Amino acid sequence: MRFLPATGGFRSSYHYNNGMITAAGHVIEILSGQSWEDTLQGTFFEPLGMTDSRFTDRLTEEDYDNMATPYFNEENGEPRTVSKEIFGYKKAL
Repeated sequence: MRFLPATGGFRSSYHYNNGMITAAGHVIEILSGQSWEDTLQGTFFEPLGMTDSRFTDRLTEEDYDNMATPYFNEENGEPRTVSKEIFGYKKAL
């Protein structure tokens, strides 16, 4: 991680970083002895009553239909939607 370029000054801005989330998840798995998914479910989602929230890499048709539409910002700042099919589940026609 030390070789990645900074996206802003120290504590001057926020920028989501998948690499850091992945690293944090790995550390949590090692320290807790549970998967990242089970830790999120038991520590956050269930205690907060978030019965329709979960972390999964195994999508069902129900998950697909209830998933937020992902997007990214173009260079000009305009949002662009991304096909949900990139997540590996192709909805039956």
